[in-house]
Amino acid sequence: GNEAEKRPLRVFIGCLQASGCSLLSYLVGQRDRTTSLIDLGVRQEVPSSPVFYERALDSFPKVDTIVMKHSIRGREAMDPISWFRAAEHAYSPDVSFLFTRHPVDSYLHLISHISHKFDNAIPSENELSRCHASGDAASYGLTCGTPESKIEALEEIFNAREKLGMVHVTYEDICKDRAWLATTLARAGVCIAEEDLRQPKWSIVDVMRYSFKYFLSGRRAHGGVFWGVGDLRNTFHDQNGDPFPESEVYKMCAKELKPTRRVKLLRRSVSPYREMEMEAIEARVKRLAPKLYAYYESRT
Repeated sequence: GNEAEKRPLRVFIGCLQASGCSLLSYLVGQRDRTTSLIDLGVRQEVPSSPVFYERALDSFPKVDTIVMKHSIRGREAMDPISWFRAAEHAYSPDVSFLFTRHPVDSYLHLISHISHKFDNAIPSENELSRCHASGDAASYGLTCGTPESKIEALEEIFNAREKLGMVHVTYEDICKDRAWLATTLARAGVCIAEEDLRQPKWSIVDVMRYSFKYFLSGRRAHGGVFWGVGDLRNTFHDQNGDPFPESEVYKMCAKELKPTRRVKLLRRSVSPYREMEMEAIEARVKRLAPKLYAYYESRT
């Protein structure tokens, strides 16, 4: 009602690490006067301190929208529904999105983000239940839970998405169809011109610079958290900041969705994953996330 018109729109995006969802938090950042915390790391808590939001909230209408993306933790680190409820309680989003990509791709990305020092020595679930730094950033596939438990957590949230009031957006749909994305966002109350999704006008640097003005990164004293751009690569603008054509902007999609990409990710992974056959990986993911897996199978 009236109250919502007097403060920025708050958008929340939940997804798995390494699933490509910084792309969505960046694209939603194409709305004018939008601050986007493109990637809030899996170990961070969604800030509940009013001090953290103060500057952006006080700057309305100069700041019209706040976007925050947060990664889902593995089941042994935190009950998935509680993970969402905690974020909801701390941030009070007006709109929440659940971002997914095919769970086989998500799983392969997680296992390929495990350092080779863990070859044949994946820690126990108990060791991974805490979200402390593993002392090796390259092992973030293991931070806050095993890859398996993260896929299970995603499945649980996917199954409860309607009950949680989350709007489902997929990586595959963003890659295929920007018109679909514009319509889906608009239906959820987040209006962005289709041409700004086809060819983003604000570069990653623009979005980050504007957002850092209102949300410091790593300042605990101000109720802050560490946040950044995640794995997002700049395929959007050249060095002068001029936008690339749409075909160039979404080139990474073609690369990511190639069937050969899965094989590469598997070969890059640590043992014992690396020695698995792709069929065994698929069977495992299907067992961990039956409904999400079936959802994707029904799309093809």
